[in-house]
Amino acid sequence: MKSLKHVTKVDINCQYCSMVTDTGLKALAEGLKRLVSLQSINLNLFFCSKITDFGVKTLCHSLQGLRSLESVNINFQACKLITDKGLKHIGKCFKGFNSLQSIELNLRNCREIKDIYHLGKGLSRVTSLQSLNFDLTNFKKMTDNSFASFDKNLQRLTSLKSIELVLWGCEQITDKGLTSLSQGIHRFSSLQSLNLKLINYQNLTDEGLRNLGEGLQTLTSLQSFGLNCSFCESLTNKGLETLGQSLQRVNSLQSIHLTFATIESITDEGLNQLSKGLQTLSNLKSLNLDFTE
Repeated sequence: MKSLKHVTKVDINCQYCSMVTDTGLKALAEGLKRLVSLQSINLNLFFCSKITDFGVKTLCHSLQGLRSLESVNINFQACKLITDKGLKHIGKCFKGFNSLQSIELNLRNCREIKDIYHLGKGLSRVTSLQSLNFDLTNFKKMTDNSFASFDKNLQRLTSLKSIELVLWGCEQITDKGLTSLSQGIHRFSSLQSLNLKLINYQNLTDEGLRNLGEGLQTLTSLQSFGLNCSFCESLTNKGLETLGQSLQRVNSLQSIHLTFATIESITDEGLNQLSKGLQTLSNLKSLNLDFTE
C-alpha cells in the first residue's frame, strides 16, 4: 500500500479467515497507516478467531494517524480472544479524531468482554460523531454498572443523529441499565433515528419500558424509532400501554418499528392500548408491529 497515498476508501473482507493471526493483522495495519488520505474503512474480521488483544492494538495504532477518517466500520464478530484490554485499545483509538462522523462496531459473541467503560470514554471525545452502531450481542458478563458508565460517556456526543444498539442476550442487564440510557437520552437533542434491540432480556420489566418511554418524550427531532423486545418474557400489556402513551408525545415521528415476538403475557388488550397511543401521531408514515409467536 506504499504507493496508494491518494486512496480515500478501503474495503477488506477477511470473513471466516480462521488462520489469520495477529501477525497478518499487524502487516495490514502497517499498510493502512500509509493511506494518509483515507476517509472510509470497512474491515470484516468475522470469525478470525486467532486475533488477540495485541492484534487489535496494532490495528488501532495504525488508525490513530489517519486524521481524515470520516467513517469506520469494523466487524470483530466471534473473535473470541478479544478481552477488555482489546476494547480499551479501541476506545483509545478514537481519541483526537475531529472529522469522524460514523462508527459501526460489531463485537457480537466476543464473550470475554465484560467492561465497556473505556470504549465509551474514548468515544466521548469524538464530538463530530453523527452516527453510532454497536452490536454487543452475548456480552453475558456486562453488568448494569458497566453499561451505565458507557452510556454516561456517550451523553457527551450531542451531535449524534443516529444510534443503533444491539444488546441481544446481555443477560445481566436489568431495568437499572435501561433506565440509565433513558435518563441520559435527553441530551441527544439532534437525534433523528434510534434503534434498540433488547432481545431475550429476562430482567426487563414494564418499569424499564416505562422509563425508556419517558426518555423518548424529550427527543423532539426523532423521526425513526425501532424497538425489538422479543423473548422478553417479563413484559406485559401494561408495558405496551405506557410505551404507547409516551410515543404519542413524540410528534416528530415518521417511522416506528416495534417487535414483541414470543411473549405469552401480551394479549389483544396490550395491542389495543399501544394502538390507541399511536393514533395521534399525525406525521407517521410507516408503522411496523410484529407480535409473532
